[in-house]
Amino acid sequence: MKRRTTPRFHHPKRREPSPTRGGAMLANANAELSVSRLGRCGSLLLFVLLALTGGCGDSTKPDEKSAGSDTGIETSDRTPPAVDPGLGVLTADRLPTGPEIAPWFEVVADRGGIDFVHDSGVSELREFPAANGSGIAMLDVDLDGRYDLYFASGTEFPIDPAAGGAIDRCYRNVGGMRFVEMTAPAGLGHPGYSAGVTVGDYDSDGFPDLYVACYGRNVLYRNQGDGSFVETSSESGTDDPEWATSTAFFDGDDDGDLDLYVCNYGYWTLETNGYCHADGNRAVRLFCSPKSIKPCPDKYFENLGDGTFADRSVDSGLTARAGRAQGVVAADMDDDGRTDLYLGNDLNANSLFISVGGGKFEDRSEISGVAYSQRGLAQAGMGVDAADFNRDGAFDLFVTNFKDEYSALYENRERGLFFDVSIKHGGGRETLPYVSWGTAMGDYDLDGWLDLLVVNGHVDDNRALAGEDAPYLNPALLFRNEQGTFRCLHRAAGDYFSEFHSSRGLVIGDLDEDGDQDFVAGHQNEAPSLVRNRVRGVGDGSGPPSLQLRFVGVRANRDGIGATISHRFGDLPYADQVTGGGSYLSQSDYRLVLALPTADSASALDLRFPGSDNQARTVDGFEPNGTYVVVESSDIDAPPKIRRIDTIR
Repeated sequence: MKRRTTPRFHHPKRREPSPTRGGAMLANANAELSVSRLGRCGSLLLFVLLALTGGCGDSTKPDEKSAGSDTGIETSDRTPPAVDPGLGVLTADRLPTGPEIAPWFEVVADRGGIDFVHDSGVSELREFPAANGSGIAMLDVDLDGRYDLYFASGTEFPIDPAAGGAIDRCYRNVGGMRFVEMTAPAGLGHPGYSAGVTVGDYDSDGFPDLYVACYGRNVLYRNQGDGSFVETSSESGTDDPEWATSTAFFDGDDDGDLDLYVCNYGYWTLETNGYCHADGNRAVRLFCSPKSIKPCPDKYFENLGDGTFADRSVDSGLTARAGRAQGVVAADMDDDGRTDLYLGNDLNANSLFISVGGGKFEDRSEISGVAYSQRGLAQAGMGVDAADFNRDGAFDLFVTNFKDEYSALYENRERGLFFDVSIKHGGGRETLPYVSWGTAMGDYDLDGWLDLLVVNGHVDDNRALAGEDAPYLNPALLFRNEQGTFRCLHRAAGDYFSEFHSSRGLVIGDLDEDGDQDFVAGHQNEAPSLVRNRVRGVGDGSGPPSLQLRFVGVRANRDGIGATISHRFGDLPYADQVTGGGSYLSQSDYRLVLALPTADSASALDLRFPGSDNQARTVDGFEPNGTYVVVESSDIDAPPKIRRIDTIR
C-alpha cells in the first residue's frame, strides 16, 4: 500500500429449553475446575481467591447466559425502584463502601437537557438483541470545540422503520453542560435497531463522520460540513445487513485513511427465537444462551479513497474466527506504528489480531495470553479498552465479563505477550457480582495514573422470581489507580456510584472544557446519566494542571487514531494513545488528557503519528492548562506542529 503524502479532501459520492446463565454456580465451578488448565501459573490460586470473595470466577456453564431488561420504556426522570421480588435490586445496605475521600464526580441535573430515553425493544418473547443494548458516541459535529452526543436506540420487534418507533437522537453541546437536540436538522435519527456507533473522518475533509452498527442494515453518515449529515451507506458499500454490535474506524492498511471494522454477533431471527427459562421454573422466561446462536464472522472494509469501501474481511486474515464479537478496540499493541485489533467475544475466546502490514493481520489470540481466563476458559467478553495502566510504556488490555466471571486485566510485558493480573493489580474480585459492559481507562483524578471505570447491569430483570440472587440494576464501579494497583472507590467518588441502573454504553471526554474527563453512561430503557468531573474545581481553574491534545493527521489518518504520546515524569514513563472504538458499542472523545505533576512541567513531549514509517518526535512549547492541536507534518523528517487553541477553564 502506498501512503499518501498530502491530505485528501473530497466529497465522494438443548435441553428444552436451551439453558440460561445463572444458578448452581458453585456446583458448576467444581466441574469446570476439573477440566481447567491448572498448569497455567497461578490458576489454582486464582480460583481459591475468587471463591473466598464469594464469587466463582468462570463458574458459569459454557452454554448458559441470559439477557433482559424492563418490558417497557421508562420515563426520563426515572428513579431506581424499591426492592421488588420480580426485579432483583441491590439494596443500599449491600452497596460496597470505599475510602473516605471527597467525591469529585457530580451527576448533572436533568441530564443537561438531554431527554433521550433508550428503548431495548424487549417484550415477553425475550428477543435476544434486546439484551445487549445500545451505545453512545461523542463527536464535535460542527467543529466549535464543544463535543456533542449521539445516542443509539433499539426499537420493538418485528422491526418496522415506518412504524414511528424509537429512533437514534443527537444533541448539540451549547456549553456549560447544556445540550439541545439537533437530530432532525442534522439529518440523523436512524429508525432501525441501532447497537454500536463510532466516529471517524473517513473522507479526510476535516469533519467527523458517523457509522451506526445495527441488527439489520448498517448506516454510514457523511458530515457535510454545515452541521448536517447525508447517508452514504449503499454507495459506500458499508450497509452490511448482519447483526452488528461494536465498530471502529482505524487505518488497517497503513495508507493514511480510515478503514472500518464491524463486529458481528450471530445468526438470529424472531422466528428462530427460543423459549428458555430459569432452572426448575418454566414460568420464568429468560433470554437464551449465547451458545444457542451461531457466531457470524466480522467484517473489515478497506477505504478506497474515493468515498467507497471494499470488503477485505477474508483477504486480511480477520475472519480466522467468528466469536460473537461484542467489543473492539483498535490500538498499536506491539509498538511498530501499525494499528492492531482486540475483540471481546461472548463465550468464545477473545481475539487479538496483530497488523503485519499491507492490510494483513495475524491471529495471535492464544499465543499472546489474552484469549482466555487464567483458568483457560472462554468468558463473556463485552467491553474492552487498551491503555498503559502501570506506566511501563506498554499498552495493556482490559475486558469486561458476565456475573460470576471477573473482568480481566491483561498486562503487556513483552511487545505482545500478556499476563492476567486481574487479582494481583485489582479489579477482579469487585466485578464478580455484576454483569459488566462499558469501560474506559482515564486519569479521572489527574494524578498521572490511568484509573478504570466500569458500568454494570444484568440482562434479565426477573431472576428474583426464580429465587436467584441476580439483581437487574447495579451500581457502576470506579477504580482509582494507586501506582499500578486498582482500588475500588465505590460511592466515595460521587453520588452516581450509589445509583442503580442496567447500563450498557459508556463514553468519556471533556464535555465542559475544563481539562478533565467527564462521562456519559447509557442505560436500558431509561434516560442516560451525564456525570461531570469536578477534579479541577468548578470552572475556576483550580485543581491539578493538565494538557489536552487533539491529533490531526496529514500523511496519517485525519483523526490520528493510533497516535501515541510519551514522556517521563520522574523515574517512570508515561504513555497514552488515541484508540479507535473501545468501551462497549461506543466511541469516546479522541482527545488525550495528560495530567501534569506541576504547573511548569512537560514543556516537551514525545509524539508519534501512526504509520510504520513514522518515528516519535520530541515537540516542545507546551504550556499547562491548554488545549493543543497537534498537526502532522507532510515532511516525514519534520516534527509535528502544535497550536494552542484555547485555555482550559
